Amino acid sequence: MATFVPTVLGATVLGITAGEPFPPPQALWIHFVVIASFGFALGFDQGTIRLMPRRPQPRGEPVLTRPVPVTAGIGGLSATARRTRCRPCPPSTAGR
Repeated sequence: MATFVPTVLGATVLGITAGEPFPPPQALWIHFVVIASFGFALGFDQGTIRLMPRRPQPRGEPVLTRPVPVTAGIGGLSATARRTRCRPCPPSTAGR
């Protein structure tokens, strides 16, 4: 979700795909693929030994360290660049 919303907003602001980045069926398909991959990963992941006796993180400690969002952002930008470079925009129909 953290990358889906900026993608939609960015595509709308930049005018990519005529302001409609994801039609409803495509948005549902993307959502299914993301949720299914998380479910698959969680279903086959090894359990963490002795997880429950651990103390929680301190209140001020961030959940995501700096490298995680940076890596996700770079990956999202690279995927967006590949996507926009590989498929040209349709010709404009303005003024017809």
